[in-house]
Amino acid sequence: MDKANADIITDKSTQRWITISIAFAAFMSKLDSSIVNISLPAISQYFNVGTSDVSWVMLSYLLIQTNTMLITGKLGDVIGLKKTFITGYVVFTVGSLLCGLSPGITMLIISRCLQGIGGAMIVTSAFAAVPKYLPDTIIGSAFGVAATAAALGLIIGAPLGGFITGYLSWHWIFLINIPIGIIAIFIAQRVIPGKKAAAHDAGTRGKGFDITGAGLSFFGLLALTYGLNRGQELGWGSPFVVGLFIASCVLLSAFYWWEKRSSNPLIDLGLFRNHNFTYASVAGFTAFMVLSGVNFLTPFYFEFAKGLNSQQVGMVFLCFSAVYVVIGPVAGRISDKIEPSHLCAAAMISGSLCMFTFAVTSQYQGLTFGLIFLVWFALSYGMFISPNNNQAMRLAPTDEQGIASGVFTTMTSLGLVCGVSVFETIFSQSLPDNVSVKVIAQTRPHIMLAGFRHAFIAAGITTFAAFLFSLLIRENRKAYFS
Repeated sequence: MDKANADIITDKSTQRWITISIAFAAFMSKLDSSIVNISLPAISQYFNVGTSDVSWVMLSYLLIQTNTMLITGKLGDVIGLKKTFITGYVVFTVGSLLCGLSPGITMLIISRCLQGIGGAMIVTSAFAAVPKYLPDTIIGSAFGVAATAAALGLIIGAPLGGFITGYLSWHWIFLINIPIGIIAIFIAQRVIPGKKAAAHDAGTRGKGFDITGAGLSFFGLLALTYGLNRGQELGWGSPFVVGLFIASCVLLSAFYWWEKRSSNPLIDLGLFRNHNFTYASVAGFTAFMVLSGVNFLTPFYFEFAKGLNSQQVGMVFLCFSAVYVVIGPVAGRISDKIEPSHLCAAAMISGSLCMFTFAVTSQYQGLTFGLIFLVWFALSYGMFISPNNNQAMRLAPTDEQGIASGVFTTMTSLGLVCGVSVFETIFSQSLPDNVSVKVIAQTRPHIMLAGFRHAFIAAGITTFAAFLFSLLIRENRKAYFS
């Protein structure tokens, strides 16, 4: 893929600061999707609302962020990555301030939506900035650092949220973002290229914005993700959930029809004629399905099947965190030297074997096989995420890296949403209705273990699908690394 030489940063110090800025964006986005969870009981008590209402403090951020990524990705191509990146931080910081000062639960939820929009702008512009401004020789390394930062955000979110809520108050999990956001804006203003890059981004494709396409994509994806989120609770055959899926099909079909006819589409559908980019995106979707599903189920496994308490489960998961934090950057650097698709395929066949093995060994006594699983899981995904990010963004056209980033991050975010719904459903199908997992673990543990076995077999099959899609990527090595 040819790149405009004028955009590439050659100064080593500036390259490092751009990488730090991008990694920090990934960290903050993921941190704010996890830090609030442990504070929900305190927020519920403060506003005197039930769990159903307070759950929207978490859901609103995730749903809005996921469903605006296509729009914010296109925005990066229209107004420039630097403007989108900095504006995203401003929106995110203002949203954080409003969250911390919210006088009621409704205002807090609205403010979280604003945070989600800012988070989407930050993430999509950060992903697009890596291949645009950094040389090919360090793109994988930059994605490795960013992926590690994102993982750290998810990992430390819960303990940090508990610490801040316990020693200060829930308000400060949002207010602490304000000085951090200001510092991030200052750094981005100094190190990310400005007018020249923005003018190039705008080009001939930056004239106007597809409002109709934006609306159809937003509401179509919102109906899909909300239906997936509510399916298990309300029943997959309930009129409301079925209606959401029908509405999603209608809206996304209308979006496709509109984009084919629009003079300035939100997405150039020709992007999907690049089969390699499509395969990388679908591989990311399936891999992230497994990642979120397994991360959702394994705490239940260790707590109810192995008898650990919450603190002990947290300590066990440090095995995963420690391995992933080491492997992620290394895999990113390796993907600068060999074709990333080879790493991704190896990682996913390893991940598939890991899931199938644990489906069998999860029935055994003791923690040994559980710890082996977490280390193996971290090794496999540490080898996959950075190289897959690397290859997806390398494969995107130079003048469409903003929207390509939006498409790719939307796919992986949808994978996270689908994964929890799908694997929780597979697990629950093995359990009797209206009986808690804790009671089943105490009275009929073999039924609960069967649920875990079925879920991990499904995870092995899904991960194998990610392997197949990674295997399908056929990129000319000489052209790819020239």
